[in-house]
Amino acid sequence: MGIYSDKVEQIFFNAYIECALWSSIDEKTGEPMDKNYSINDFDRDDLKYLHDEAIQFFNENIDLINEAPENYNYENAGHDYWLTKNGHGAGFWDGDLTKVLGDKLTEKAENTAAIDLYIGDDNKVYYI
Repeated sequence: MGIYSDKVEQIFFNAYIECALWSSIDEKTGEPMDKNYSINDFDRDDLKYLHDEAIQFFNENIDLINEAPENYNYENAGHDYWLTKNGHGAGFWDGDLTKVLGDKLTEKAENTAAIDLYIGDDNKVYYI
């Protein structure tokens, strides 16, 4: 997968946020949040929390992530982290990784708190 750097952290985090918006529904419109919102629409403090939380997982599990096959990248890992930790029907365990590696990363992700997104009255994206 390459040499670890701040750039790979950013790739992981951007994919994490992209997946968060794609898989979250705007209760006001009933549409996926990524239709009308981007990373630029997050409340600043909430985005910092999400960044710190995701990067902590990334840093704690970089050795496992780097065991993935060549066709699996940091973007895939960011998506899978969001999906797995929040109990969606796909994630680390769904077949892109070996069963052993997928199970290890699934266990680690499931040990982090689930997060939901919502749109505030100020039209910013927040987490709960």
